[in-house]
Amino acid sequence: MKAIQVRYLGATNSRGGRLKAFSDAGSLTEPRDYEVNIDEQSKRLVLRYLIEKTWGGNCIISGQGTLPNGDEVFTLSRL
Repeated sequence: MKAIQVRYLGATNSRGGRLKAFSDAGSLTEPRDYEVNIDEQSKRLVLRYLIEKTWGGNCIISGQGTLPNGDEVFTLSRL
């Protein structure tokens, strides 16, 4: 079983808000889409992360929760 963490990175003077998905396999960051609910964007980012890390064909999201620091965490199960 794997877990992917998603963290919101606030805007700075030179960049807007971003979401960063990460695990022991690396990270993937994208700009925050304010037209979409943050939970939905987080889930889409995790699905993109699965494809980029070539886990997409044999893993599914089996759970979702929030850590005490506010990060979202998605657990994965193999098919």
